[in-house]
Amino acid sequence: MKILKALLIILVVTAFMVNAETSDSLSYYLKKAGTSFARNEFPEALKFYHQALRFDSLNVNALKNLGVLYSMKQDHMKSLQCLMLANRQDSGDAEIYNSMGITYANLGDSARALTAYEKAVAIKPDKKEYLHNLASFLISRGKMNDAQPHLEKALAADTADAELYYLMGNIYISRKDYSAAETAYSKAVDLNPMNLQYLYYQATAKDNLKKYDESADLYNRIIRVQPQNFNAHKRLGVVYVIQEKYPEAIEQFEKLVEIDPKNDEARIYLGATYMYNNNPDKAEEVYNYLMERNPEAADRMIGLIQQKQ
Repeated sequence: MKILKALLIILVVTAFMVNAETSDSLSYYLKKAGTSFARNEFPEALKFYHQALRFDSLNVNALKNLGVLYSMKQDHMKSLQCLMLANRQDSGDAEIYNSMGITYANLGDSARALTAYEKAVAIKPDKKEYLHNLASFLISRGKMNDAQPHLEKALAADTADAELYYLMGNIYISRKDYSAAETAYSKAVDLNPMNLQYLYYQATAKDNLKKYDESADLYNRIIRVQPQNFNAHKRLGVVYVIQEKYPEAIEQFEKLVEIDPKNDEARIYLGATYMYNNNPDKAEEVYNYLMERNPEAADRMIGLIQQKQ
């Protein structure tokens, strides 16, 4: 009986020691960090990855994820330090290069950002996320022709990604291929109808195709969701002017002034449209205001009026 009790005590102590060991180990903290990251519990994930580095200061998993977390915290220098250290341990990890691209871009280092994005794609040429990030970066730098093949490859991998169609629309609209842009933006909206940015660009493509009734409907959709959306009100007002719906246009431009009272462009449109609508007294009030505030803006208002005469 005494022997049995002694064995039980040994088993309990051993189990406790194993549990204590596994709850303070590299694998334990990596697992805890990964779980926290997946749950969007980012401060906890940051803490656990740092705990993991106590056991292995060069652990690639911990370092590259810390790089991402610090980037999310806008601490881009710390992000870069972690990613560069991870990259020294594993120079063949595409994920590290992709994250370095994001961090370099945030630091304003375009040349290194581009190199990092390109390395990520070179290592994993079919990875949609890396193709998307490289294409998006190239578009932001005005390199539309370089971006297009990467977008096309990404779309071949995933035809249900609205953002890819949106970016493709941006390429087409930069070339003034408004028909192709409208098709691309429409696909983006079909896949994500609540994205107001997609709706706005779909509407601008339709504007350029002179599909004014359709674009007006889209701008109104945006305004119903975002009543203070300055650009949607402005574009809708311009559409109404083109359609010679001057009272409706005035309503939009008055809203612009309400949204941003110091915006001279809003008053330029408003003053000109008062004149289109045969209300010279109100047009003169706006003109006088602009002359005191910004004579150049007053001249632009007169220029708009003269274009219509």
